[in-house]
Amino acid sequence: MRRFVMVVLIIAAAAAALWLGINAISAFSSGWHVLSARYPAGPNDALSCKAGQTVDVHKTGEGVYYFKRCVCLSVDEKGIGLKVPLPLRFFKPPILIPWRDVTGCTVHRWGRNRFGYEFTVRDAPVIITVPDSFGNMERLCAERNIPMSRP
Repeated sequence: MRRFVMVVLIIAAAAAALWLGINAISAFSSGWHVLSARYPAGPNDALSCKAGQTVDVHKTGEGVYYFKRCVCLSVDEKGIGLKVPLPLRFFKPPILIPWRDVTGCTVHRWGRNRFGYEFTVRDAPVIITVPDSFGNMERLCAERNIPMSRP
């Protein structure tokens, strides 16, 4: 019985270490940690967001890293807010990127009938691609004189 308990505890510890390791790798390889260090969402930044969104966060010139259907996305007058649910939040604290630091936007197809917006951020080697779930991306970019391009 004692041996069985030890085996179960070892398996549980290994699973927890694997889970934390995968979350750490995803945060560092995608560039989320770079954005969260520069643009942390403060305690007063209540991100009113749409949960279950797919967002691409990746370092410039590197491969794409999708956070599929697990990001709470906020696009409003304050900026672009991103947060993930608590079980996935290890090394990925909430982010709020103010519009003044968004330097460019490229519009492209996102799936069959939707558009995605690829944002570049000032002084951060990270690109964020978000779906137009809110229907107001082009208006928000135009109001803030963010250069937009279409491939």
